[in-house]
Amino acid sequence: MPCWHFASEEAKQKFEQNADDDLRKGLKGDRSCTDIIFLIAFIIGVLVYIFVSTAGAAYGNPKKLIQPRDYQGAYCGVEKNWNNGPNLNEQEYLSHTMNITSMIDTIAKELVCSTEAEQILTQGKDGYPALLSSTVQKEDYLCACCLRPCQRCMGSLDVDTSVWDKVSSKMAVLTDPLGGSDLFNPAGLNGDFFSSLWSSTDEFFTRVCLTDCSVDYTKVSNYSETRTAVYEPARDEPLWFAWQVLKNTTSPMAQSIHDVVSKSFTFTAYPESVCPYPAMYCVPMPGVKFETMVGGYCNYEMGAEVVAAIGSSAADAFESLAMQITGSGSAFEYATDLGAWMGDFLESLDTFVLVAVISFIIGFLYIIVARFVLACCIWTAAILTVLVWPFSGGLVYLLSMQCADASLLETGQGVATSVAVAGTTMVEVALEDGNISWEFASEVMTGNGADYRGIQKHTQSGRLCQGWNTQTPHVPLYNSSTDPDAGLISNFCRNPVQPDDRLQAPTIWCYTTDAAHRWEACTPVGVLKPECVYGYAVPDEGDRKSLEITAYVLWACGAIWILLVVIMKRRINLAIAINKVAGRFITHTPQVLLIPIAQAVFSCLWVALWFFLACFLLSQVPDSYSPTSYFASYAEAYGTSDTPGACTDKWPTGFTWKTENCEISTEDDGSELVKCWRCAPPRYVLDARFFYAVFMFLWVNALKVAIGQTIIAGAVAIWFFQEDKRSSRGKISGSVWNVFRFHLGSLCFGSLIIATVQFIRFCLKYLEKQAQAQKNSAAVVALRVSQCCMYCFETLVKFISRKAYIQIALLGNSFCFSAQRAFFLILRNIVRYAMVSVVGNFVETIGVVFITLTSMTLGYLILHEMHPEVYPMVPMIVYFFTTVMIAKLFMSVFGLTVSAALQCFLIAEEMGVMDVYVPKELRWAMDHHRDNPAARGTITRWTLFSQRPTRFGTDGAGKLSAQNSGHDQDRQSRFSSVRSRASE
Repeated sequence: MPCWHFASEEAKQKFEQNADDDLRKGLKGDRSCTDIIFLIAFIIGVLVYIFVSTAGAAYGNPKKLIQPRDYQGAYCGVEKNWNNGPNLNEQEYLSHTMNITSMIDTIAKELVCSTEAEQILTQGKDGYPALLSSTVQKEDYLCACCLRPCQRCMGSLDVDTSVWDKVSSKMAVLTDPLGGSDLFNPAGLNGDFFSSLWSSTDEFFTRVCLTDCSVDYTKVSNYSETRTAVYEPARDEPLWFAWQVLKNTTSPMAQSIHDVVSKSFTFTAYPESVCPYPAMYCVPMPGVKFETMVGGYCNYEMGAEVVAAIGSSAADAFESLAMQITGSGSAFEYATDLGAWMGDFLESLDTFVLVAVISFIIGFLYIIVARFVLACCIWTAAILTVLVWPFSGGLVYLLSMQCADASLLETGQGVATSVAVAGTTMVEVALEDGNISWEFASEVMTGNGADYRGIQKHTQSGRLCQGWNTQTPHVPLYNSSTDPDAGLISNFCRNPVQPDDRLQAPTIWCYTTDAAHRWEACTPVGVLKPECVYGYAVPDEGDRKSLEITAYVLWACGAIWILLVVIMKRRINLAIAINKVAGRFITHTPQVLLIPIAQAVFSCLWVALWFFLACFLLSQVPDSYSPTSYFASYAEAYGTSDTPGACTDKWPTGFTWKTENCEISTEDDGSELVKCWRCAPPRYVLDARFFYAVFMFLWVNALKVAIGQTIIAGAVAIWFFQEDKRSSRGKISGSVWNVFRFHLGSLCFGSLIIATVQFIRFCLKYLEKQAQAQKNSAAVVALRVSQCCMYCFETLVKFISRKAYIQIALLGNSFCFSAQRAFFLILRNIVRYAMVSVVGNFVETIGVVFITLTSMTLGYLILHEMHPEVYPMVPMIVYFFTTVMIAKLFMSVFGLTVSAALQCFLIAEEMGVMDVYVPKELRWAMDHHRDNPAARGTITRWTLFSQRPTRFGTDGAGKLSAQNSGHDQDRQSRFSSVRSRASE
């Protein structure tokens, strides 16, 4: 039947006898292949995926996903880099060299912006004219040095402009590869500047790929083909022009500065065979060595002369700080710890195997025991849930009346005392015999209670009040004689004060009969919420009112919940019984647990193969993905908080880097525009081939799940619709035969629908990432909402598909028709389905927690006993994930068995064959069905056995068959025989 005929009358009909879906003859045996076109489509899809993935493997390079990258995005140890980048096949290690631009900028500014240089450049000296001839050049220079107020400066530069003559000595330390001891010495010429550079290692070091981590400043002089690198300010720096003037001048007045500029800023660099970059990127940092780490990374290490100069403690601190900033320290620590962790795990491998076996045993025992204690647990949980509502409402109510000077517990005690005192007082007054007049017995009180004339005779803590006119145990200061208008009669609480009294109680009170407690405040009878003298814990009155209303709502929900539990009693019992039936099936058919194990093995192999092939596709970043042009500013290349940059306007995003070989273009007004910023590509991209691979990954996963669910459902159905429940012959094999012989097409169809919905979610996530790269916050929110909606839709589709697979296992129909029959079966029994789902989820959750915690506890004890020397953290983490996986394996089988058993029960109920097949756990439901034949609109057992009886059996393939009994028997004796078999 086509899927668009969803509301067909045939799909809406109940299951009936003498119809195509009559299960009195056993599971449908005359099956045929269903939805074969989708099996063909799946095979074609797999072949296309194999072709695409294997073809992509010829061009991809998975090393690009894990290899370290240098400052411009090139991969260490890779021959062909993006955009004709350097050949780094021999340079497999990521090390760090000196970023001479960042390191020398401050010293260069001390020289160029010094008082001597200012005079030479802008005023002239010794009769020679200024080197900067135009007013514009002078103003640009003064602004670049912040020697005069301008838009780019907020004050003078924080450099010493009076010591330009010391620049040569400072540079001598930096340009000498062996000058590390002076460089990092706080007492040296450079002060502690270079000690603080470790907090910004990414700024003062350049990431480069070298042949070995042992390449450092101590070996640069050993190479015969070393290079030289000459410092210059970056081409887009405002001081570049002034630097060039000083470097190229021949004026005698600038000879001293010229010599410093042209001679003191020259460095020795590694040869190109060791460091295949321009010389300025290959200058070693004096005093800094490196050690080899895992993954091709090099870790910072101080040279011996530096340690001797600054001390080992300071050197260790610098190394640690540098590793934290660059992340190499974390990688090194993780690598070191990983080795120790793996050692602990391997040493306790025998314990791991033992814990896994124990987890299987515990899981199986849980399912067996659950059959007998499930009812007690469910009803206990229901009762506890009933108590949660009033308790929660009480807490919220107490919070609404809590005083600022009292805790929540004290407030609750006060309310309880008020209720008890009110009851006690009313009873005492009712029984009291005397001539007291009650015409003023009102509980109304205003202000401090001076007008109170009520009958409260207990304090807030429940103590009994002493009479005002008695002298024991306390001698009162007030009595009816001293204050005749205060109503001081009997032992009722009062507040005998006058408006002009200097000392006044805040509320009504009384002397107590407790000799150790002279007096205490009271609360009028029936008042649960006395006024708080010092204010409330929730100061806002509106918030207190909201809390009070919330308490009423919670109490109302509690009442509704109690009503629902009472009304739903039979349905809860049905849910419990269905879960017991599921446990009984697994107990009788333990080999069904092999199905999810086989699925897990297949998943591991499939995921490993898919990820291996996907790495080739992901690593194929085309040269045109990121711009190859130059950009004038960091904001233009990287973007801002609300504007995407040219390098980061799509996802996956790359990064930006600054080159020294800038591009210079001439603007329309004749000015020069210097562009020094460039883009580096990301490690991976998601193209159409990868999207197709993702779709096939989802389809294969969904099909794997569908096959497992259908096999289990078929085994449950064969077990349910056979009289001998203890027989294990043919259930699994018969179900496997039906799935792979007839229904792979239908399962491909159902899994295709699920995979399509999941693929749409994946695409929406991809579009969300693109919107984030475009800084489009509105689109990001819309896409997230869409993903949430698709997740809900996916959950619904999975639910319907799961029920459809059970129908396929039962009746062998196509996927669409099975989904329709399942939908309308659920619709006719929506309340029972909901209750079974709630109980089933509860049992599954408790099962996962119980199996995990029990296995973990036993695992720890066994580990401590067998390997006391092993640190337990890593083994226990492995035990946790392993036991959770095993627990979910058991509970997934259990949950599917519950769903299949429920459908079998409902079908048997609608067909009127409950007396024949119903397990003993559901016998009470069968009796209710017999006593109420019109309740479900189905026939009774007497109608069933008024026909010619048949005998049900199981053939070798696991299919049920019907055989004539050979002769008629007495109805009543036949019924007794069936009941006897059903109870087995």
